[in-house]
Amino acid sequence: MLMTIVGVLVGLLILGVIIVGVYISIQGDAVMRLLVKQRTKAVLDKVYADRIDFSLEVPFDNVGKQEGTILDAYMRIYLPQEQYGDVLLRGKVNREGSCWHR
Repeated sequence: MLMTIVGVLVGLLILGVIIVGVYISIQGDAVMRLLVKQRTKAVLDKVYADRIDFSLEVPFDNVGKQEGTILDAYMRIYLPQEQYGDVLLRGKVNREGSCWHR
């Protein structure tokens, strides 16, 4: 009798785990896509004595099933070191609004 109750409880636990797993897989996830081909051209914003500021915009899209949040965004800036060995490049990501949800 006790083994039957334990077997039923274990079976219900396994069934519950399977149901939750199926539910999670159906929900999907956020899939953020940067639309690099639609980015704006770099625009000269301001010239200082020790730096030059440029800006551009790169739109993004969420093609997933869930809402998404961009937590970290990093700039990667490349210049050939052979021609520009003494140049210091830094990037900054600005955002509009109070959050990045889409």
